Amino acid sequence: MTYDFAAKLTKLFEAIEPQFRTAQVQKYRTTAEAQLGGWLQRLEGPAPTGRYAWDQMYSPEYVAIRQPTSRHDWTWMQEHRADYYANVQKAKRDANAAVDQAKAHFISKQSGKLISATKNYAGRGRIKVSGQLGCNVVITGHLDVHFNASYRFRLAMSMIVNYRYRPRFTSFYQFPARFQHVIVNGEMLDRVSEAQMAELFV
Repeated sequence: MTYDFAAKLTKLFEAIEPQFRTAQVQKYRTTAEAQLGGWLQRLEGPAPTGRYAWDQMYSPEYVAIRQPTSRHDWTWMQEHRADYYANVQKAKRDANAAVDQAKAHFISKQSGKLISATKNYAGRGRIKVSGQLGCNVVITGHLDVHFNASYRFRLAMSMIVNYRYRPRFTSFYQFPARFQHVIVNGEMLDRVSEAQMAELFV
């Protein structure tokens, strides 16, 4: 018995995608503006010195200058301080790319768990799948898989967004999930692992 879990998860994700995408774009935009503020503040001080002075003369990834130049000295950068700006467009592109990647990974990872859990099931009953996702800082939700009254389970899912600020700003994701309300042959089971699911649903 097979079911297109990826299609179902895609539909659920797309329902909350606009909200999630807007939040990520705003986060990247805020970072771009913060980088500009920090860079302009640095330009008010003396030139960097020491072993890593040259590296410190490069502006952050979301800080651009209106008059690109190959010159790379502190005095020139201080004189052109007013020409620096937050490259919001680049931040927006990166945010959207990160969301696209997160969406693909979320669907792939969660559908993989569901396929693994149900691949051996050969019992009777038309499979019914329902669920929902919500977006409030993190994406959380569940998918209920119902074969019949005696065989069903829920996969509780979430997607946690983390941020890395160095060496460059980027977001990365974790996709925790756990099986709940697992009923096999009419009996409710507790704490069923992903590996056990394929053995139970046969």
